[in-house]
Amino acid sequence: RTSHALAIKALDEYLEKEEAHLAYEQQAIKAYEALQLTGMHVGHDELKQWANSLSSTNPKEAPKCHG
Repeated sequence: RTSHALAIKALDEYLEKEEAHLAYEQQAIKAYEALQLTGMHVGHDELKQWANSLSSTNPKEAPKCHG
C-alpha cells in the first residue's frame, strides 16, 4: 500500500469513530431532555439488580421507567 492509501484509510476510520461519538452524544442529550420533561427514569440500583439477575437461572424482568 502507498502512504496515500494508508492516510486515506486512517482518515476514514477516524471520521467513522467521530460520527459514532457524535451520534452517541446526540442520543445522550435527547435522553437528558426527555428526563427533564417527564421525570421518567430507571435508577442505577434497579438497573444493576436486573443486570446481575441475567446470569442467574431466574432472570428478572427489565425495570420499568417511573417518575
